[in-house]
Amino acid sequence: MSRMLEQDTAAAVALEELDAIIGIVQGLDDSGWVRQTVCEGWDVAALARHVAAVAWQQSESFHRARLNVTAAPSFLEIAPDRDAIVDGIAAARGHLAAAFGMLGADARRIVPLPFGPLPVVFAVNLVVLEYGLHRHDIERALGLSDDTALRREVAAAIFGFVVGGMLQVFATKRAEAPVAYRLVGESGSTAIEWHGDRWQPGDAHADVVCEITGSDSAIALFATGRIDASDAALVCSEPTLAGSFKQYFPGP
Repeated sequence: MSRMLEQDTAAAVALEELDAIIGIVQGLDDSGWVRQTVCEGWDVAALARHVAAVAWQQSESFHRARLNVTAAPSFLEIAPDRDAIVDGIAAARGHLAAAFGMLGADARRIVPLPFGPLPVVFAVNLVVLEYGLHRHDIERALGLSDDTALRREVAAAIFGFVVGGMLQVFATKRAEAPVAYRLVGESGSTAIEWHGDRWQPGDAHADVVCEITGSDSAIALFATGRIDASDAALVCSEPTLAGSFKQYFPGP
């Protein structure tokens, strides 16, 4: 099983991913802003606006953790014009950097993210997931990135966070038979099976095990719905079952 990034490393990567997004969107022309992303119904402008809003919310969550506040910040919207979006991401980046600088290394702290309360190391890896994925979504829409080429640290955070232990959280659908998925990357592997009336770690009780193999980046993108089971970067032992993966685990 892959480990998540250490807190300090993840914090640095999160800020770097926001910096990269700012660098991309602040120079876009009209055609760039309306390019469609892999996120259904969202063009680059809509996705960048989303990043500005959630990054501010998440930054506020880390500040609240310093005071042991358990209530998550409320939803907010950023004005839809370009300058407001770019300025919003930059302001959120500064707010997040300040929170990271004052938070310290107390692993017992709980961060009240809108997603749910998480221990600080999980929370910092989650924002790496958010910003790293959305940077890749934007670059992919603009033709600036290979479809399966995530930054190594971002792939590690996603592989460690989602593939390494959080699949149960995202499970929303019952299976009709005792089946299992085994996701195998360069850094490790994990398995999850339908047994009895729930999804649980392992594959010992499954009649059929669907093994999906690829690089950490490809597995991370598959687990988060950015590429499907037919992608050339993946090898699937049970293609039909692999194609149903996101029906069972739609998030994040």
